[in-house]
Amino acid sequence: MFKFFLSILLMFSMTGCMNQKAVLKPTKFSKETQQVLQLFQDQVAFYSTKVPENARSVEIHLWTLNDGKWNDEMISQGEAKDDDFAMQILDSSIRLIHYDDEGSVSSTINRKPIDIKDMGTAICRVEEPKEIKIGDHIPLWIQIYTRGDHFSVGENFKELDYEAGFAITYVALEEPISD
Repeated sequence: MFKFFLSILLMFSMTGCMNQKAVLKPTKFSKETQQVLQLFQDQVAFYSTKVPENARSVEIHLWTLNDGKWNDEMISQGEAKDDDFAMQILDSSIRLIHYDDEGSVSSTINRKPIDIKDMGTAICRVEEPKEIKIGDHIPLWIQIYTRGDHFSVGENFKELDYEAGFAITYVALEEPISD
């Protein structure tokens, strides 16, 4: 009888591990590290991903708001795998850093600087875990600029109507990496 209950318990624990949700979430750090990173909160974000089993590739896209229209550009593409990465947002570039126990690989993507003279800025980024669904873009970072005095920023960034802005999204795909 004991062996029966033990095998049932083992079976449930194994299926629990196998059915973990595909998720993108902010990386958790110690309190001391969080205090240091607070100095750079408007420039840096760290994420961890657990990709869906049927994903074959992942992409990171840069969306820019020009003349009232959001334009999409894929800026990074890779094999679908669980990953840890960071983004550093600078005035005229975005630095993507993939890291693990063995080291890191980074790439810098240039973007057109935005003339923000006399404009206010609002930033929205992932603060809670988000389920990764094949084909759905997850906004990692949204930054908008306006001369107005009212800001409303959310995940539906393409519905926003401001003077300027950009967004960075993550998407998992069933298709393999394209050439």
